[in-house]
Amino acid sequence: MRGATASIIVTRGRSGRGDETEISNLGKTNKYKHKQNILLNERKFFMAINYTFYEGGSYKYIKTRVENIKPVIINNRLLATSYYGINGGFFSWGTGKPGDANFVPPSPLGISWYPGAQTDGKDYSEYNTADDFTHTSRGTFCVYYNNSAGRYESVVYQNSSAASLKSVFQSYGQNPNAFIGGGSLRLLDTQAVFDNVYNSEKWNLNSDLKDNGLVHRTGLGFKVENNVWYAYLIISGNRSLYDLRNLMLTLGCYDGIFLDGSGSTQMQCAEYTDNGTDNGRILSTAITLINKT
Repeated sequence: MRGATASIIVTRGRSGRGDETEISNLGKTNKYKHKQNILLNERKFFMAINYTFYEGGSYKYIKTRVENIKPVIINNRLLATSYYGINGGFFSWGTGKPGDANFVPPSPLGISWYPGAQTDGKDYSEYNTADDFTHTSRGTFCVYYNNSAGRYESVVYQNSSAASLKSVFQSYGQNPNAFIGGGSLRLLDTQAVFDNVYNSEKWNLNSDLKDNGLVHRTGLGFKVENNVWYAYLIISGNRSLYDLRNLMLTLGCYDGIFLDGSGSTQMQCAEYTDNGTDNGRILSTAITLINKT
């Protein structure tokens, strides 16, 4: 679902050793091929009831059903909270530390929304915002309940506000469950298309975070297995955005977004913790597991 004319994406085919999946979009079917979990040295570290943690080389990821993720504004280090998950999107820096008299929390630059968030101000961010503080259409990871299929699904949609996204989903009779703002990775398209979209989303990142910079990365992708939609919460060592994109393709993800990286890349679960290269940068948002057992 990309742009105002697109529909909710639903699965129409299969994925497996044939490496071919079909996605139907307003009656138009896209066939594409992708690799299936063939990374060397990957190992399943732990399988809980509601998630699985994997480690392979310089990357780690948490796999869980898409309905089990929720964006929250934490204004803290991830490890200073009880949440399992990864860091969220980009933000403007605050000052001080939580608990300090002069603490000013960071301000999110991406959408962070879930049902009921309007009544809980600290957990709600309305817009995708560029460095010049203009509201900008950017890749947003969306989780919704498909009423006709009777299941939760995901799609990456370019938009600038949570209100606009809600109206789009509701116009198709679907119930939105979470919106997470980041940057489009356009996994179904060529690298040239990705480059064009990256520029159109007005990413004026620091030199180390730009598309070819080698820093720690965070991403969020989705994949369908046996008609169940899974989210992949991914962190990596020093890699470019191209590397993160290729990693998602190798994992078999259908689409995804990139989130903040470098010193903001953090992860927490029972099996693994990563406090970031800044030894605990204060984050604005996190992508968390609702059920972490």
